[in-house]
Amino acid sequence: MYTKTNIPWFSFLHLILTIKFLIILQARNGLSGPEDMYQSCDKTFSCGENITEIGYPFRGISDPEHCGHPNFVLTCHNGKNNITNIEIMGVEYRVLEIAQSTQTMTIAREDIMEETCPTEMKNTTLDYSTFDFGAVYLNITFFYGCPPPVRGGFSTDSNFSVPCGNNGEEVYITPGTYGPGMCRDSVVVPAPVPPEGATHLPNITELDRIMRQGFLVRWTIGSQLMCDNCTASKGRCGYDLENNKTTCYCPNSPYVSNTCRISEIIGTPPPLPNGNDTSSPTKDTSSPTKDTSSPTKIPILPLALGTYTISFYFNQLCNIISCFFRGFSNKQESKYW
Repeated sequence: MYTKTNIPWFSFLHLILTIKFLIILQARNGLSGPEDMYQSCDKTFSCGENITEIGYPFRGISDPEHCGHPNFVLTCHNGKNNITNIEIMGVEYRVLEIAQSTQTMTIAREDIMEETCPTEMKNTTLDYSTFDFGAVYLNITFFYGCPPPVRGGFSTDSNFSVPCGNNGEEVYITPGTYGPGMCRDSVVVPAPVPPEGATHLPNITELDRIMRQGFLVRWTIGSQLMCDNCTASKGRCGYDLENNKTTCYCPNSPYVSNTCRISEIIGTPPPLPNGNDTSSPTKDTSSPTKDTSSPTKIPILPLALGTYTISFYFNQLCNIISCFFRGFSNKQESKYW
């Protein structure tokens, strides 16, 4: 006996709404497919006259994350005379120069570019998995909020105090690397090694000038050789966020690789038009057969959402709907008998 059963429309509508939500979520996250990586990393970073056309491992803060190493994000402050900044271990540095050929850059703490003493109570520490000092420097420690009994320990020729901050707080400076001890805070900043024979630090005016010249650091991620090979094959360097390594984005398949396939880019000439084609192609006279193994995908005009397209999800939706109705139809037929 035949029993009529209603299609569970509520579950069907829930499925459609879920897929629509996933499409919007993917678009808002700005995710890219492999074929989009090459086009999205077509910019270099420039800021002012000194920092120009800087490429991987660096990227601008507004560029896609996969276009640069996460520890090499540059910010350009157009309202501050085109100042470039980079953050390392939670400390903001002003980038004075970048030399990609030697994998070095000159940086200075941003908080000492306008002030006599550091205002961020953090030591100048590098992430040694990414950076290292490019020269020998002398560490200088600034002591803040020292009680009167401790102040007597800074009365040598190699130490002095200076007023710092808006309230003119007395800050003591000494060569070497020290913790705060009985003082409230201490900050360590690198400075060039004094000339041979010098027995004390330069005066604060000279010390400010020296520290604002910055110090040299070298990046150690070892990406230069791979990037040279990548760009030689007409690719663009980027960063694989899933595997945490440098990679190469290509204009053709494979879109992500160590190097690109040059033959696909410049080695294969385009086919001749039909009018000039002197070859004699063989005409296929066989009768076409209809493929019933999978549901037919409906061709639609892709509408870009970020870097994904609705066409992909629409075809997936067609597949799911077709499977849903085929399963339901088989279930109904089984009830007829």
